[in-house]
Amino acid sequence: MLKWMCDRVEGKVGAVETPVGFVPKAADLDVAGLNISGPEVDELLRIDVGGWKSEVPEIEAYLNTTGARLPARMKQQLDGLKKRLGL
Repeated sequence: MLKWMCDRVEGKVGAVETPVGFVPKAADLDVAGLNISGPEVDELLRIDVGGWKSEVPEIEAYLNTTGARLPARMKQQLDGLKKRLGL
């Protein structure tokens, strides 16, 4: 994954946009030397939207414990995540 991140910064590989951010394309990951199949890589890169939706209330409750100290940017990020997840 670290190689992919460096290659991404250098513009050598792309990414797939998901509701929770950008993830690598399976073909862009160097899994040489690892005992992992293509379907296993696909599963590792899969975004469980339902799982994320169920986590949002807990994330929001935790962030709300900070009260007025929560940076506005973090609130904006949470609002954006909720929108991308269709909440």
